Amino acid sequence: MKKTRPQKEDKNSNLPSVQRQNSQSRRSSKEKEKKQSEVKPEQKSYEIKERTQKTRNPKILKQLIGVLLVLCIAILVNLYFISPFSKVQEIKVVGIKDAKSEQIINSSDIQIGKGIWKQYFNKSSSQKRIVAQNPRIKTAKIELASFDELKISVTEYKTIGYLKKNDKFHVILENEKVLPETEAQTDSQYPVLINFKEDDKFTTFLKAYQQFDDKTKSNISEVESTAKKKNPYQIKLKMKDGNEVIGLSSTIAKKIVYYPKIVAEMKKPGVIDMEAGTSGIFSYEKGNDKEKTEESSESTDDSSEIITEDYY
Repeated sequence: MKKTRPQKEDKNSNLPSVQRQNSQSRRSSKEKEKKQSEVKPEQKSYEIKERTQKTRNPKILKQLIGVLLVLCIAILVNLYFISPFSKVQEIKVVGIKDAKSEQIINSSDIQIGKGIWKQYFNKSSSQKRIVAQNPRIKTAKIELASFDELKISVTEYKTIGYLKKNDKFHVILENEKVLPETEAQTDSQYPVLINFKEDDKFTTFLKAYQQFDDKTKSNISEVESTAKKKNPYQIKLKMKDGNEVIGLSSTIAKKIVYYPKIVAEMKKPGVIDMEAGTSGIFSYEKGNDKEKTEESSESTDDSSEIITEDYY
């Protein structure tokens, strides 16, 4: 008769079902860990390599995009500089009245068809050349007018008169410079200076003339130097209203302000003598009182004895 061994009781059989499930899950996790620990080295290296590639790929992509972007910009820049858009296509000159735009452009050394940026960044030397080579130009400024156009803005010295030399007329500028070129015709709004040399007497008169008011300036047609040894600054002004003014270029600016008042009291055009003394002024008709005229022409800046009742 066979003997049967008593079966061992499962320790977990008497446990509640929830506890049994927990114990089973713990066993399965341990088994997984054991299996993972038993993974071959080749498989481990493959997994590491795969993870590394996944992290490297975005970095490589970013670097590639950066390189392509720089390359595209470089290509576009090169295309721009070899295209007509980077060259000067037009040059404008603004602010001119008497100067010639062609001369200003030539003196600037800016050339159409050459690179705009190089010429623009050299504008300082170009501006200096314009002023140095064009006596009429007071200031010059070079600016970008558009992507392929440069603008030269200038201010001019004003014309204040003409100097007559050898029957030819030369423009006199407000900075007291006389232009070398001659003018075929003169503008009637400016006086013509006769018998003047370009010396200190000339500049003394110009400084005085620029102190005159605009109405008086526009009324003068001619200014003649009647200088003598005793009186090197003597001048005669021929007025458009028919009067003549005798004076000294050294004192005329102070006395000419009385001209309208004197003329208002004159019955007809005559001679107004502003030469006598530091403030003496008198008038007389043309052709009369020759003796007084001669005395006036020989008087000096210090004389005051010829002041008459017409003195102001």
